[in-house]
Amino acid sequence: MAAVYGQFDAVVSLEVVEHLYDPRLYAKTMFDLVRPGGGVVVSTPYHGYLKNLALAASGKMDQHFTALWDGGHIKFFSIETLSRLLSEAGFVDLRFARAGRIPALAKSMICCARKCQSALKTDPLSARKIDPLLVAGGGYPGSP
Repeated sequence: MAAVYGQFDAVVSLEVVEHLYDPRLYAKTMFDLVRPGGGVVVSTPYHGYLKNLALAASGKMDQHFTALWDGGHIKFFSIETLSRLLSEAGFVDLRFARAGRIPALAKSMICCARKCQSALKTDPLSARKIDPLLVAGGGYPGSP
């Protein structure tokens, strides 16, 4: 895609990755589309341990993860799995915010990450940062 469309300072992907059969190809494509020093914003429904436990305890697991929803979500991400996906592609400085409900039961999560200037890949687990200001819904200092 980058050969056809070039590279961009930022790529935004909202509620897409959970519908894809090959999320690693998606992450690699985003990485190729972003200029060194540029960034991505990715959102997807949040599926952490406590949320899944609450779904199971409430008896709503089958309804939530139904296999009968034509064209629905086929992948379910936690902060850990989305971190790994984006880090494997080469993104660094991952920052997460959760949206809706209380954080442990959040509806969605948003990740902001950047492509480093040298575009070198890093260890997937060391690249992740959970920004307490974003988790609290305060945004970045100085941001609109």
